[in-house]
Amino acid sequence: MEQYYIATAEGKTKGPYYLESVKVQCNCGMITPETLVCVVGGQEWVEFKTVLAQKGETVPSRKKIEEVREKLYDPAWGSSEDEAQEINVAQKPLTEITVEDMFRGIGIIALIVGVVLALFTFQSSPSLAVLELFSGAFSCLGCFWCAKVITLLSRAVNLLSALARKFDSFSDKQ
Repeated sequence: MEQYYIATAEGKTKGPYYLESVKVQCNCGMITPETLVCVVGGQEWVEFKTVLAQKGETVPSRKKIEEVREKLYDPAWGSSEDEAQEINVAQKPLTEITVEDMFRGIGIIALIVGVVLALFTFQSSPSLAVLELFSGAFSCLGCFWCAKVITLLSRAVNLLSALARKFDSFSDKQ
């Protein structure tokens, strides 16, 4: 299955995403049919509607996209643009769970386990309960720290990859 990178409005690249995931993002109004995409391994950025046309598929109507956006940003439902962004993040498909997300999840589980163990042992041994509580808290902090380090390292890799591509294209021109 083909995967695509998506160009954001801020000039950044997101992905890669499977074609079905990009279609869902388009249908939900997270991207538009005019959003630029690039197939993994390719060099050419094209509008998403061009990719759909090449595959013989239809572009979702503007009306449909606007209806979805209105629902996401509807003040009558008490949702703001920030909350709509949170909804978009919360609806992230399981195929897009990252290593960072897993570390954060493990950290939360470690904290919960530490609190539960501390509650169960507090009556019999308060000092052990405090130790279990701190153990859970520090395990949680360690996992969150690892997630942050992985995020920073992946950003560094992306930056170095972009610099390498620029250097390669500059070398090819000479």
